[in-house]
Formats: sequence, structure tokens, C-alpha cells
Amino acid sequence: MELDDFIGPAVRAAKKEGAQQVEVYATSAHTWSAYADDSKVKSVEEKKDLGMAIRLLREHRFGQATSMVTSVQDAEACARHAAHVATLLPIENTFKAFPTPDKPGVWARCSDENIRGTENRELARLMTAVIGATVEPGKVKMPNGVLRAGHIQARVVNTNGIDICRDSTLVYMRASAMTEGANPGEGAETFFSSRINELDPIAIGKRLNQKAKSSARAEGYKGKMIGAVIMPPGDLAELFAGSVSFALSMENINRKRSPWSAKSGQPVADKAISFIDDPTDERGVMSSPFDDEGVPTKRKDLVKDGILNGFINDAYNAYKSEVPMTGNGVRRGPRELVGQWQIPVSIAPLNMVMRKGDRSVDEIVSSIDNGILVESLSAPDVHPITGAFGLEVRCGHLIQNGSLTRTVKHCLIAGNMFDALHHVRAVGNDVIASLNYLLPSVCFDDLELIGSE
Repeated sequence: MELDDFIGPAVRAAKKEGAQQVEVYATSAHTWSAYADDSKVKSVEEKKDLGMAIRLLREHRFGQATSMVTSVQDAEACARHAAHVATLLPIENTFKAFPTPDKPGVWARCSDENIRGTENRELARLMTAVIGATVEPGKVKMPNGVLRAGHIQARVVNTNGIDICRDSTLVYMRASAMTEGANPGEGAETFFSSRINELDPIAIGKRLNQKAKSSARAEGYKGKMIGAVIMPPGDLAELFAGSVSFALSMENINRKRSPWSAKSGQPVADKAISFIDDPTDERGVMSSPFDDEGVPTKRKDLVKDGILNGFINDAYNAYKSEVPMTGNGVRRGPRELVGQWQIPVSIAPLNMVMRKGDRSVDEIVSSIDNGILVESLSAPDVHPITGAFGLEVRCGHLIQNGSLTRTVKHCLIAGNMFDALHHVRAVGNDVIASLNYLLPSVCFDDLELIGSE
């Protein structure tokens, strides 16, 4: 089946059930995956996925439902279920209408033609190359890894005139390496892109090998220190997703849980920090000219030179706050294409870009008297409301008088992300894509490193 085969019948079925307004979000995804286990490509997998989410307004009540689709009857049943859900819910006083079109009939291509012709054997070849660059017999192995590439068509149609289709592609990889011996060290790498030619399997494998060896020679850190901490882009993306994106969400403003609720026009970070949601930047894996509700997207300077300029919203929270829609209603993620039809709408940046600095990580290290260069964290996490964190260092390099000294592990970096943003020593120039962020390394001053006594 194609998307056109069931969208119209679903809308008609919803109207037959008494819906005054209807929206269908339908996706057709095709993915290929190669899995590594114990330094070998153990399996390959191909998936196809077709599904829909329907939302409707019926007698001022809001109903929604999702379904995998194998026939027109599946789509019609989903519409009837959404209409039934609406009868069970109270009158909706906030959500007045689905978005109206900026211009009719938009088709956007954000895809890599090379991925459309991908086969499992090509992903297996790339994964084999990663393994070859990672593994040293008797020294370093690759316990596991996944490499995924896929193509998706997502279409949004509503009875207010929205009819848009997005063609997009995704390449995602995560792999780990481990040294062999009595005290093994572990390293991990992730990769995000919309283009398969940007994946360099040899470079990824070499980094995995190096990270595992660094971790293996790391010593347990003892004592305490307050100093500078250089965070790598990949871990920062996880931390910012749990703090900055949370603080910028209009839903969290409306629920009075964003720490930036009353700070519009005020400093929320050092002058070196600027966050731009730029859905036009092709490096971002979620970049698109419209969001997943059909609202046009645009470049937004959310934090500029440390000053908070605005927030992001979906249609519901734009109505609730009586502000224009920003085009940040999202029903997808940066790791997986299959099953997007069942993800509810949430607020997220399409492609959050942090303005890079003009210094390399080596140059930043040379400016530090006392601190640590983090190579990897075990589980980057931050409390979204308070900003507090206690981050376990999997591997890091102590800095003294501008030089790297010992490699350490088994210690915590303690601090608060919203405070740390005000104490930025330097921003690096080493930008990479990670999740829905484009970030460089960032050096924060005055964080606490805590080891064993």
C-alpha cells in the first residue's frame, strides 16, 4: 500500500463518525540494519513499516488513535476508534483547530539518494570495516554494535488544507570496543547523519580502539578538585536535551516547570553561548521545512549571546499561550524511522545548533591550570527542572598547567547545568551532529570532580 491509498478513506471515515476537523499523520519507512556481536557481523535485518496517527475534533472534543496499516479497513477502523475516544473525553477548550497551510501541497526532500539503493550487504560491508579498524587480536575487541540506514515518507493531511509530504533519510550507528585482559577498558562511538557517505568506518573504528585503550589505562581518581571541565559534544547533546530543550519548551512554561519561565530577555548563559534552532541546516538529521503538524519551520535565535530570546511550541501550546506557532511539533526521533506513526506530538528543536568557538580542544587545554578533559561519561543525565547533575566519568584526562597528565575514571562531576551555562571558559570549534543537536566541545569553569577517599 501507498500513503495515498488510505489517508483519504481515513478522513472520510472520521467525518462519517461526526468529526468536524480531522488530521492524519502517516508514515512509510524502509530500514536496513547490520548488527555486530563479538567482533563479527552476526545478523542483518530489513524492515518495512506503514502506519498512521489520526487526530480529530468531534463536537468540541478531541480524539486520537494510532494503527499499523495493512489495508484500507485498518485506516477506517483507526478513524472510528479516534471518534469513539472523543466521546469519552471532556470538551476541549484550548485546542480550537488544526493548523492551516502556509501554502498548499508541499513536498520536501531532505534525503540522500544513496540510501534509497542501500542493501543489507552494503551495511554489512561498512560494519565489517568498522570492526576491522577497531579490533586488535588479543588486545581490543568489539562486543556489539548496530548500524542502521533508512528512508521514510511522512505525510500530514488535515481538513483545514494542510497536505505536505517529507522524504527523509537517516544513518545511525552505535558501537562499543573493549580491551582484553584483567582490567578491561571500554569505549563507545555514536554517529548521526542523513547521508551515508559521511560515515567513515575507518575513522570510527580507530576512535573506538583509542577510547578502549584510554579507558584501560585509566586509574581510579582519589580526592576532590574544583576546576575546569571540557565536555565532549556527544555527551553534551544528551545533557542539553534534558535541560536546555526542556527549559525552552512552551509546554513546560505553561506547566510552570521550566527554570527559564520568567527569564525572556534576560541572561541565561555566558555571552559565548548561542542556541539556534535551524531546520534549514542540512547537517541535522531532523531538519525539515515543516514540522510534524504541517507548520512551517524557520531559523530561530532562541539564546543569543547568552540572552533568552524565545521559546518553542507545538499547536496546542501555541493556542494555550496565545502566541504564533513556531513549527516544533515533533513525532519522530533521531535514532529510528520505524514506528514513528505511534509517537505522540511533543515539543522539540528540529536542529539545535550551538554557535562554535574559534579554538581547538588542544588550545583550550593549554589555557587550563587545573581541570579535566572528559573523553566519555557513563550515563549523561541531568535533572530537567533543577539542572543538577552527578556525572560518572568513564574516562577522562586530568589537566595541570596546560598539559594532559593522568588518565582517570571512577569519579563524579557534580554541578548544575543552568549554573554551568553562566560559567563557560571556552567553546570549541569541533562541531558534530548528535541527536537533534549540532554541538562543539564546551569548557565549563568551577565544576567539582569527586573521587574516592
